[in-house]
Formats: sequence, structure tokens, C-alpha cells
Amino acid sequence: MTRSSKPKDAFRVLKATKRLEEFAGSLQHALTRCLPTGNQQPYDKVSVLALHWFNDDLSLVPLEQELLDVFKNIYGFDVESYTIPKVKYMIYLNSKLANWTVEYNDKRTLRICVYSGHASQAGPTDENWYFGGRTRSDGSLAGLTLDWNRLRGACEMGEGDILYLFDCCSAGSGAFYDGPELMCAAGFEQNAGDNLRFSFTRAVIDTLRDLNGQQCTVANLFAILYRNSGQHNVSRSPLHVMRKNVPSIVLQKLSSTAPEERTSSNSVSKQSQDKVLISVHLSDNRPNVQAWKKWLTQNIPAGVLSADIKIESLFDSGSSIALVTLPLELWTVLDPTDESFSFIGFVTSSNRLGSEHGDQLPVRSSPGPQGQENVPFAHQRGKSLG
Repeated sequence: MTRSSKPKDAFRVLKATKRLEEFAGSLQHALTRCLPTGNQQPYDKVSVLALHWFNDDLSLVPLEQELLDVFKNIYGFDVESYTIPKVKYMIYLNSKLANWTVEYNDKRTLRICVYSGHASQAGPTDENWYFGGRTRSDGSLAGLTLDWNRLRGACEMGEGDILYLFDCCSAGSGAFYDGPELMCAAGFEQNAGDNLRFSFTRAVIDTLRDLNGQQCTVANLFAILYRNSGQHNVSRSPLHVMRKNVPSIVLQKLSSTAPEERTSSNSVSKQSQDKVLISVHLSDNRPNVQAWKKWLTQNIPAGVLSADIKIESLFDSGSSIALVTLPLELWTVLDPTDESFSFIGFVTSSNRLGSEHGDQLPVRSSPGPQGQENVPFAHQRGKSLG
């Protein structure tokens, strides 16, 4: 089938719209979900369980151990490495995941499940997603495999928060919008790189070391990884999927002291900031851009995000269509089921034509510099998004 450059909903007559102030409210809600509140206490317990195969053909164990060392020695988390065995592997792995969940079953507990290895190609409508330790020359799984979707329930029962860190192909298949938060190496039907020096796990290790245990949400960690994906030479940029209607998980050192203030270690230079360009269908015939400017000034503190939020241009279309640039941190936590806005692309500048012709719309003044694959999911597969 020939692919088309026209999105499937391009010729819909009626599209969801919202008032400019309602869109501002959506951004405000996203802001509260993507940044720490400043007074959040660390979890009482955090456990990291890293999974790999007995027949791993990528020699992943040393890199996995390095990640666990960072979580243990810098963050103070409990860590464990588990080898998926050759015999009765489905039974033993299911038992391991269930026992792990029971041991760390509390509202003030975070469980982080790490998987490194091979995975089958899967799309947004596939119900099965397989893990394996070896592949054939064509990239298909060879030997023993397991369907992760049959086992994931053992991780997700009980209380507490759950984070998945998956370094494998088609890792976006681990995302369910009403499931745990996910950060991973590749999206649907995409291959993760097999060079361990430039892998997703390597980038996570280096970034966590730079953060040195300071308070950081997974949403912000994703933004840092994305912006530094060129520096890390990863073959794919990372993917992040939020949990439904809850704040992004906060990673920080476990201690009895107050949370550390966010510092500039996750800053990026102003010239290299990646932003997201979206279109917003507004029901306002003449949106009050001055009110927008006032809202940005009053509600988005300067310096808390690493890029500006700007209305780049406005068009008449029955009502109005606005083109807006915003930080990755905000985009990744916007409601993916909201059809009033659509992803256009990743950009590194504002509207060049507007600035060149002196016709730029009012914007919030630039915050100081502060301190990474894919579009957040927008289409639903049962419970999963793709």
C-alpha cells in the first residue's frame, strides 16, 4: 500500500476545538504533571529489577550492572538482576515478578522494571509482543520467546508506582495509557541500536550520573535524553509515555533530608533547544493574544522550563488555528486523546518568517537556560496507544 503524506483525518469537516483559555488550562495541568512540586518527599522504598536472557547474544550484563550500580550507589535504590532461565522460564519469571511486586507493595513505593534484550516487531494494533535472547540474521527472534503482555500483570498488581525502562526494539509496545509510565529506546516497529556504546541504556546511565540524584521527573529526564540524543549518538531518540491523569514519577536520592533543589546540570544551551510544533484548533474567532501573553507571564515561572511557549501564527478557518511551539517536557505530558491539537514536528527555532519580517506575536519573555524518540501516542489500541 502506498503511503500518503495526508493524515487520515485531513478531510474531516468537524474537528474538536477549545477556547484559547482552555488550551492554556491544558498547559497549566501539563506543567503540574511534568515538574516536581518542590516539596515532594522521596519514596519510602524504590526497587529496580533488571531482566535479561540466559542466552543473551548482545553481552548486556555489564551495561545492565552499570545501570544498577548508579541506582544503588547514587540514588540509594534496592537493585536486583534476574536472568530469564532456559527451563520453565514463563513460570519462573511470572513467579519472580509476582513476588517482587508483593515485597514492594505500598503506596509510598516505586518499582522500576528494566528489560534489556531483543523484542519482536509490533505495531499499535498487535495484541502480542515477544521478548527473546537471540535473533536470526533477518532480525527475527530465534529460540525461546515470551509474550510480555501475558506477564506484565504480575508487575502491575498491587499498590505503588511503576516505571518501565525498556531497551529493545519496538519498545513503545510496552505502553498502555492507563498503565505504568514508560521510557524506552524505540517506538512501534522501530529497531533499537545494537551498539552498546551508543545505546539507550548508556545514555540513561550517563544522564543519571550527571543529575547525581537531584530531583527530576521522568518527563524531564526524557526531555534531557532527547535533546542530548545527538551527543550520545543513539540510533533512535527515546520515547516517553505518561500514566493517565497523574504526575510524572519523580526520581531522586532516597534520604531523610529535604529534596535537593533542581540545578543547572540538566541545562541545555539556548541554541540547541528542541521544541515541539503543534497546531491547535481554537473555537475563538478572534483569540485574545494579549490575554495569552498575560497568562504566560503569570502562570509559567521564568526558568522552570528549558524552552519558551509561543503562539507562532494564527489562521482563520471557520474559527481559528494556532501554531504553537512548546517544550518537550510539556508536550510529552499533554493528554494524547485530546483531538483539539495535533503534532506537526520537532523544531529548534521559532517562526523564522515572523521574526524576519518583524511580525512576531506576543510571547513570554525567554527564561534563562535550564537544566529524548518520538511523538507521544495519539491513537488508542484498546488500552494501548500508538
